[in-house]
Amino acid sequence: PIGRMEVLKWINKFCKTDYLKIEELCDGVAFCRLFSKLLPGKINMRRLNTKARYKDDNIRNLAILSELFHRCKIPREVPEKKIANGKFQDNYEFALWCIRYIHKHPELSK
Repeated sequence: PIGRMEVLKWINKFCKTDYLKIEELCDGVAFCRLFSKLLPGKINMRRLNTKARYKDDNIRNLAILSELFHRCKIPREVPEKKIANGKFQDNYEFALWCIRYIHKHPELSK
């Protein structure tokens, strides 16, 4: 298992972000950045609300990620509402899944 600080450090390094807590990933921006780097041109980052403050904004950002997963046949449902709530466990589990997915598909991260 990977600890929360390692997860956060990995995401911040990969996405060039500065999240301080796992719960902050609830805005969906980092997850979208991860997959934007993996699949260039497949996600319109201008559609994201990078200053999302409310759950509805988070859900809209995560819906963009969900659309990408569907289009690219990534076999995972994005639990938009759970992640958007900002609870540690939901964000941590999804972040771990993202990291594992990237490591299992090294051809995507070139």
